[in-house]
Amino acid sequence: MRVHFIGAGGSGMSGLVLLTRSFGHEVSGCDRCRTPYLEMLAEHGVPVLVGHDPAHLDRADILVRSSAVKEDEEEIRVAREICRIPVVTRGELLAKMLENRTVIGVAGAHGKSSTTWLVWHLLRRFGIGASLYSGAKSEGVNAVAGGDPWVVELDESDGSVFLVRPRVFVLTNLELEHVDYYRDADGMLRRFRAYLNLLGHRRFVIGRGFALSDTLYADFGGLTFPTREELSSKREIAGGPGCRFFGEEGCWVLDFRGARSVLGDSAEPFHIIQNRAAALLAAYTFLRLVGREIEPVPSSFWGTLPGVDRRFEKK
Repeated sequence: MRVHFIGAGGSGMSGLVLLTRSFGHEVSGCDRCRTPYLEMLAEHGVPVLVGHDPAHLDRADILVRSSAVKEDEEEIRVAREICRIPVVTRGELLAKMLENRTVIGVAGAHGKSSTTWLVWHLLRRFGIGASLYSGAKSEGVNAVAGGDPWVVELDESDGSVFLVRPRVFVLTNLELEHVDYYRDADGMLRRFRAYLNLLGHRRFVIGRGFALSDTLYADFGGLTFPTREELSSKREIAGGPGCRFFGEEGCWVLDFRGARSVLGDSAEPFHIIQNRAAALLAAYTFLRLVGREIEPVPSSFWGTLPGVDRRFEKK
């Protein structure tokens, strides 16, 4: 099947292009202007074009549309009305490809890209050949095809998060944004409540310190990690059954069912410690799910990991 992506130069779309190709499909992409993500696809041998043109649909069996591309774009109109090929969103295609796979999903207002990569690196350390799909690049790519599970960054901006059914779900935090989709805080809370109920399990890692995610944690429980205020106060906190965080010799330590992992120096930025904690809890939850022994992680591990590209980095 040939899959054409319009808006392929976006952070989420570009990874989906690589993911789709890893599943054995022929892929191509275009975007209105050249972006680093479009260049990444070209470097990996994906046919990409700058600009939108109905001629790009030649031999395409399906068109995948970025939510950043308007419905009245000529390429989309021709696909629907003349070529008569299906037009689906990025989230719809992602959910379809992950239907029969084990997914660790990571969503949230802040930190989800970094946390997604951290979960993947942790699983690899534990000897699990996981796959990854993220909205941010590390070492030049934002998708890695391996085996189960799939560690997937889920996008709440357009509701596509609700199409995927992860076995382990991480919500790094949640505060009102994307008001074009959710309208208000009540609407956002209502959608996430319904989603967590739909998942039908309690393998959740929910970050607190924000009114919306605080409410979800109070409603659904699961595991959690220290808030910024708790990290600042340096007091011990419980993170759920068999889980506690505390300071020891100037470092933050996670004791998870007897396995003591060092999260890093207590002088490190709070969000770094939080991302590592969320990722460890997700990886440990998966290990327990598949009957694997929990392994501690030393502080030296974190310094071996490559960085994750950010959209607003100073160069």
